[in-house]
Amino acid sequence: MLEAKFHNDSDDRDIADIHCAALLAKRILEELLNAEVLRGKPDKVREWERWRNISVLEEKEGMLDSSLASS
Repeated sequence: MLEAKFHNDSDDRDIADIHCAALLAKRILEELLNAEVLRGKPDKVREWERWRNISVLEEKEGMLDSSLASS
């Protein structure tokens, strides 16, 4: 029983780590979009828009919320 609990806690930490990394990546990309690096480069802006519209971050947030609610 203790081993199973440890495993679940580890999974929760892994999900939280993924969630934090995804949020950090999103923030960095938002900053790049606003920076001079992307100004005048419509292909890079389109690439960012494509990534921003992917719902991976929302899925990770939902997984984290569900795992925290079940704790």
